[in-house]
Amino acid sequence: MKKILLIFNTNMFLKNTGVSVRFYEICKYLKSKDCIIDQWFYINDFPDWGTEETTKSRIINIKKESDIIRNFYYYDFNEAGEELKNLKETAFKQTQLYDKTFPKSKQKFKEIVKENKYDTIIICDVQFINFLDVIDKTEINIILMLEDFMSSNIYERNKSKSFDVFIKCFKKEISLINKAKSVVAISLDEILFLSKFTNETIKWNHLPHMIKPKNIVEKTKYENDILCISSNNKFNLFGICWFFFNEYKMLSDYKFLFVGNCIDYIQAETEYNIKKVKFKRYVKNLDDVYNNSKIIIAPIDGGTGLKIKIIEALSYGKPIVTNLQGLQGQPKKYNNGIIATDDPVKFANEIKRLLTDEKYYKQKQQEAITYFNECFNFNNFKHKLKEAFEL
Repeated sequence: MKKILLIFNTNMFLKNTGVSVRFYEICKYLKSKDCIIDQWFYINDFPDWGTEETTKSRIINIKKESDIIRNFYYYDFNEAGEELKNLKETAFKQTQLYDKTFPKSKQKFKEIVKENKYDTIIICDVQFINFLDVIDKTEINIILMLEDFMSSNIYERNKSKSFDVFIKCFKKEISLINKAKSVVAISLDEILFLSKFTNETIKWNHLPHMIKPKNIVEKTKYENDILCISSNNKFNLFGICWFFFNEYKMLSDYKFLFVGNCIDYIQAETEYNIKKVKFKRYVKNLDDVYNNSKIIIAPIDGGTGLKIKIIEALSYGKPIVTNLQGLQGQPKKYNNGIIATDDPVKFANEIKRLLTDEKYYKQKQQEAITYFNECFNFNNFKHKLKEAFEL
């Protein structure tokens, strides 16, 4: 029975982003293998947890519904001091990869690790890895989860597109990765690139996002022609803005459904008269919205890793139209049910063709089903979880 400490700043039980769903399913699997899992995170940092009062209430509600996490340990980010707050402000300006650890939080972390004698520590953000500086790692398996190539993200978000910024961040990121004993990455592309610069002793594992296959529902008429599920991260919002300012006017006769907290941005920023567009901030059962929609769009303006919402759409056998960035991390770039283009006219025309040419739709649907089963079907790849976490 392995004891695991998961350093993960997000409330995975909200399942409101691709990464939260991914780690919920990973922890669910680890629990099924008799692992004991504790979680460490900051409060007053991201809205997932909020204040200490809100966090305590959320933990009580989580424990009523799930026993996946045994203990929740947290530290108040407001106690970080001015130095770390200034670093965070610098990071928000996209000029620096910053260290999310500081003396007081390190001391609490050290006490927790000493008290619980963990077999494995899973770190889900390279910016937390300096917690390792204060513990005896001799008997602990240290696993770093790489969901994003942070240096590339910072470079893309930096308005000046300064190559010096990228080099500075990249050197820092590599030095942090080198503190891990093994690295588990969502993107094979990033393993092939980053492993060239890291210590040869690091064990690299590719763990794609895996989903259990869904029932493929065929209909002659769909409630929604086009579905878009999106959170409000910067790359998603820029992609959605691009879509509404370029493609929507060519597609305004079709029925759209947008799901997720991206909807605030859409309603605030778009200048066009939006017709036949429905918005839902949250849906309890994604099966319903996928099965009632014919095709999926995923406008994306950047980012790294693997776009989990695209894998999710593939699991329902849905063809997807996305930008070239949507191919990030995909093991296959062609004949996979994903149509990728940055040309606004082609983007719109591919949507129209999928909705009007049934033969083309069926071809892309079959590509999506085949590709999903080859690369992301949980039933075919669950052995990768065993390998990644050395169970």
